[in-house]
Amino acid sequence: MLREILVAILALIGVLGLIVLTFYATRKLNGFLFRTSGKTIRVLERELIAKDTSIAIVKAGERYLLLGITPQHVETLCEFSHEEGEAFEESVMPAERNENGTFLDNLKIATAEHPYVKPFIRNKNKENDDDGK
Repeated sequence: MLREILVAILALIGVLGLIVLTFYATRKLNGFLFRTSGKTIRVLERELIAKDTSIAIVKAGERYLLLGITPQHVETLCEFSHEEGEAFEESVMPAERNENGTFLDNLKIATAEHPYVKPFIRNKNKENDDDGK
């Protein structure tokens, strides 16, 4: 009886430890995975240089900047002319600039002709036609 209680307590401690570990790992990864760009400040491209250092090309208003980023410091390495910045921004893929709709719209277009997806799209279109009649 005492042994069963001890095993249950150790299992509970293990589960709680796993929850705490998952919480801290999620907080750490959250900064890397869910970066978004705003309307006036956009990260056009970011490249890791080493484990904790990267460079990024950022558009802030009408200025284009090359930033060096470390955990302790962000430094402007150089500023591009307006023409250089626009040329760089045009070279970024349209999906990254989000000119062709949302990710979901692009995914629907990309998968519409896939042999496994096509029957489901046909069935959904038939259901919509039946509802309209």
